[in-house]
Amino acid sequence: MGKKKILIAGLVGCAICALFPPRQYAGQSFNSAVTPTHCFLFSPKFQEFHLYDQGFVYGVGVDGGRLLAELTLIVAITGVCYLARKPGTRARVVMPKAIIKDSASGIVSVGDISVPGWVDDIKPCDHCGSRRIYHSDYDAYFCPACNVWVEHTCNDKPCAFCGKRPDKPLPNPI
Repeated sequence: MGKKKILIAGLVGCAICALFPPRQYAGQSFNSAVTPTHCFLFSPKFQEFHLYDQGFVYGVGVDGGRLLAELTLIVAITGVCYLARKPGTRARVVMPKAIIKDSASGIVSVGDISVPGWVDDIKPCDHCGSRRIYHSDYDAYFCPACNVWVEHTCNDKPCAFCGKRPDKPLPNPI
């Protein structure tokens, strides 16, 4: 999970917690056997707790201590997930401007090198996040920014694709 997604999940958790805060009894009279449930903050009946089986209505308010504890727990979990993420993964690298795709001819130009294939607009490079290029001569994807193949060879010696595949997809890094 990306760092942005972790932070967004934490913010959504805090928002839900704040919109449906824990409640406590207000005033002197209360039933200690029953704890008021969470309720939508802007509900017209937020300040009432109905005990239907006995017909009683109790005054309630936000339980600030429990709300603070819930928010602290959400923030702590979000922080641990954020910090536990592997450093350096999916660091964004600017895609080289010298990539031109010609869909009609099936040729992708990377700098001054022409490659038969297409640009993958769906799955980015796992290392840098740049768009991958499919090289049809070698039946494999590569990252032009990292200048590495993103797929392993098939271990089949007479393979027409993997047997002739060079170590680096591009002779000169971009």
